Amino acid sequence: MSTKAEARQRQILAAAASCFARKGFHQTTMDDICREVQLSPGSVYRYYRSKEAIIAAFVEDDSRDLSELLQHVSQQPDLWQGLDWLIDQLLAAISSPLYAELSAEIGAETMHNPAIAALVRQSDQANLQALIEVFRLAQQRGQLSATLDLASTANLIIALIDGLTWRKGLYPDDDLSSYATSIKSMIKQLLSA
Repeated sequence: MSTKAEARQRQILAAAASCFARKGFHQTTMDDICREVQLSPGSVYRYYRSKEAIIAAFVEDDSRDLSELLQHVSQQPDLWQGLDWLIDQLLAAISSPLYAELSAEIGAETMHNPAIAALVRQSDQANLQALIEVFRLAQQRGQLSATLDLASTANLIIALIDGLTWRKGLYPDDDLSSYATSIKSMIKQLLSA
């Protein structure tokens, strides 16, 4: 895909995120998105045939971004430094404008739309497996106990991050970076159990 097409997709997604955050997924129409991005319906439909396709693009982008972060952590020789860096990156992402609102809209849509739910679950499972692999590599390097239940631990950490995303949606003025030290400490304690 050309750089121009990618830039156009980014424009449309940014406009859709603004609309979803302002009006909600179901109250937003494709016409609203077209007006927000200042493009004709034909231009928007060339990239995204529906709001569901836009949500799918958000989920895929988020999954790809997290996969890249986890790949970076897996390449670090020191698990703890890698996880500290990861937490900083995740808190920055969650704190970015619209992220929590958009996550809440996608989460709500998973309750009523089986196709979106399947996509989100697929993404979640891929991210879970990538985090488990980070921990498996750390076990091989002797940085984690060989008896640690990797799946349960990874699930708990993902739930913690999901919870922070929800809290940011409830309290948008909260500075999540103020929790960084506590979160890092909690994760280290969990992994050291």
